[in-house]
Amino acid sequence: MDHGDQVAEAEGPVPSAATGAPVDEQLKALGVRGILRQLARDGQILGVRCEMPECYCPRGRGRFDRTSTGSDWSPTADHYPRLKMHGGRLTPDNVRLAHRLCNRRDYGWRLKINAMLGKWWSPLVGARLAHLPFVAPDGVVDRACRDRLALDAEHVRDLSK
Repeated sequence: MDHGDQVAEAEGPVPSAATGAPVDEQLKALGVRGILRQLARDGQILGVRCEMPECYCPRGRGRFDRTSTGSDWSPTADHYPRLKMHGGRLTPDNVRLAHRLCNRRDYGWRLKINAMLGKWWSPLVGARLAHLPFVAPDGVVDRACRDRLALDAEHVRDLSK
């Protein structure tokens, strides 16, 4: 038993879907506030589970620690599909529930991908455009063709969003 389990037990059990508790009550018991609770009250969150593409929690997507523990498995609001660094806000159409660690790992992965996609000459972008006639086999875009088609660096950056 780790320290996080001891803290959770000391504060009492967290209601779960198995007990029939509404999603809003489950989130409230976990110490969640704000947009996630609003979404639960509006019926837009159907279950308390990590919605990240890859969940790293060894106990499963549906297991969370209370936010007061500061655990890696505490619930957090993830800016998705538009990341906070791209101007995303915590609005109903741009948020999902995630474990703190899953959110951090996904963010780190997205930073790496965005760095690669941030350069119009990126091999990944070249591979995406390789089927077009103005892309050389090495992924380099012919400048004259690029200018004619207005495929500038900003346009290619938009592909990563």
